[in-house]
Formats: sequence, structure tokens, C-alpha cells
Amino acid sequence: MQRLHELDLTGHVLARESSRWKHVSLPAVAPKDEPWEFPESKKVVNQKAGELLWPARLPQSFSTANASAWVAGPSTDNISRLPRHSMAASSSANGCASIVSCRKSLSSWSSHGTVLSSGGQDNDFVAGQVWARSGGKYFMLPYRTYERLDFGPTMAAIKACHAKFSPAHAVLIEDKANGPAIISELQKEIAGVVAVNPEGGKIARAQATAPLWEAGSIELPIRRFFGCGWIEDYLHNICAFPKAAHDDDMDATSQALIYMRSPPRRGHR
Repeated sequence: MQRLHELDLTGHVLARESSRWKHVSLPAVAPKDEPWEFPESKKVVNQKAGELLWPARLPQSFSTANASAWVAGPSTDNISRLPRHSMAASSSANGCASIVSCRKSLSSWSSHGTVLSSGGQDNDFVAGQVWARSGGKYFMLPYRTYERLDFGPTMAAIKACHAKFSPAHAVLIEDKANGPAIISELQKEIAGVVAVNPEGGKIARAQATAPLWEAGSIELPIRRFFGCGWIEDYLHNICAFPKAAHDDDMDATSQALIYMRSPPRRGHR
């Protein structure tokens, strides 16, 4: 099948029964020299870098003309238009040396997967990040929560993050699903908790941040400087959106960037 999402039929099978299946992945355009073995006949075909998989059906002229419009797999650049290369290029040692020196700083939380009782493996993740802005630059600080959390642990994670980054000006929490309950409880203890009711769809919000990535206005913490072992996982979730299995990282990121770029209108909580 043509892969269209990380949890399409092939993704579902591989996630649950990988030992029972032989996964043969054939890219439309070979990214490197690589041999492919047919599972039954054992015939080996050597595909060269840049070689087309099926020139008669998808010639080079079509691939070039539609490079940004068609999806060859769940992890390629897609409708979010957030190219991996522009993100990697903008990653640097965190240029915002002190969160206090930044004009705006906040933590952003997407917690619509949180449940009030016990969590399960089918729940979405709770994603939490810390962002800051200085001038025209947006900095992701070396912090990320990305776990399946129940109500209590979600509250504890947000409190711990706020204690660690106490100079942050706001705590953004998506005002959906269980968000209102979390917001109501945290506003009793933490100043600056902002209920965000996101406007537009997830894809529209992601596309709104694309110019910032493409312009190199966003800087991410480099693993070797800050020990951020999660940065590759984060980049995968962002670049594979909306075909990724989970969109919580993107939700928290777009929420933070949109808020820092243009604060909510008066009257919004």
C-alpha cells in the first residue's frame, strides 16, 4: 500500500505484530543506493540513489513538479510544510541565555489526552514545552514533557515545570476536553495560567507557524549541549505532522508560537 499515516493499516500492523510481518519499504525516489529483496522469490534488485521506483507511472517530470504536493510516505514533508532541513539548520545552542532576559516566555501544554481516572496506552500524550521570545527569535528551552499522564500526574508535571521556569510569564493550557478542569485547579495556585481556545484546525495552526521555521526564526536546543535526548523524537513528530501517530507536540508548539507572535484579544481567558 501507499503509506499515508503512521497509523494506517501497515503502521497499525507493524506497531502491534511486527514480528509476524516482513516490512518492505520502497520509496518513490531512492534516497540512497540500496538493495531490495523480494520476500518470496528472494530476487535482489539494486536501486541507485535518485532512481525512480516506477518511471512509467511516476516519471521524473511529475515527481519534480509535484514534490511539495504529493505524499510518498508518512514521514516525508507534507501539508504542514515544515521541512526537516530548515529545522535542523535553525537548531543551535540556546541563544536566549536567560529566560528572564526574554520579552516573552511561557510553558505550553496540550493535555486533551488526559483522563480523570487511570490512563491507557490508547490515550493521546500530554505534551509540555517551554518557549521564549527575544526580538524576532523564538527559542525552545531544553525542557519537554511527553507522556501518557492521568489528571493528577499532569497537574504535578505542570507545577514542576512552573517551579523550574518560574520567571515564565504565562502557562498556556488548551481549553479542550479535560483542559478546563486542569485550568480551574491550577489557577488557584499559579498566576498566569491562560486558557487557550485554539482557533482554526490543527493543520491551519501549524501552517501559520511555517514562515517562522522557514525564515530560521526558531532555535531548538542542541542535544550535545543540553542533553536533550528527546530532540529527534520531537523533530520527527513535528515533521511528520499531520501524518504522525500523535500530534500533541505540534499542538503545544503551534499554541506557543502563535501566542507569542500575537497575544489573544481582550476578553479571552
